[in-house]
Amino acid sequence: PGPVQGVVDTPLPEPSPTPPLAERLSERLAGTTLATSDAVVRELVASLSANPKLAAWLATEDLIRRFTASVDNIAAGISPRAHLEFARPRQGFQVDERADGTVVIDPASYRRYDTVAHVVESIDAPGAVALYLELEPLIDDAYAEIGPPGTDFDDRLQAAFDQLLAVPVLEGPAEVEPLVVTYAWADEELEA
Repeated sequence: PGPVQGVVDTPLPEPSPTPPLAERLSERLAGTTLATSDAVVRELVASLSANPKLAAWLATEDLIRRFTASVDNIAAGISPRAHLEFARPRQGFQVDERADGTVVIDPASYRRYDTVAHVVESIDAPGAVALYLELEPLIDDAYAEIGPPGTDFDDRLQAAFDQLLAVPVLEGPAEVEPLVVTYAWADEELEA
């Protein structure tokens, strides 16, 4: 079939190539690559909080890749646990079996995440935004390794925020059902 009558066939402009990483980095990050970024990222992120637990967490390797993969997992509705093992609670999950036979989450299970909450709360939010913008070229390169071609990390970050904001706030005891070695939410909406 030929061109449609009355329609001008305007060629689409070629996408402009992304400048090399070295040209996109700030002066503080000059010469940094994904492979060499851990030391400078540790230093810059540590400046956002005096919480000693954050400094301990920063001792892990591949910080930019872990962050990027974690955000991508959250955006997809998948737990980022595999990338954040250092933040995993050391205490076990606990439940209470009620007299009526229902099983609910023991409040102590929620307190297992207090350390994570305290670290997040201690971070200088405006400083974190500024640092994200500075690290964005490295994050984009890490996302290019795992993301589908033509996708953008900022879109994944927004999708991760949307996922987190969609999590319902629980009111009262949360009923769970025992599985073989774990538990599932009794409420199908929560389980989903």
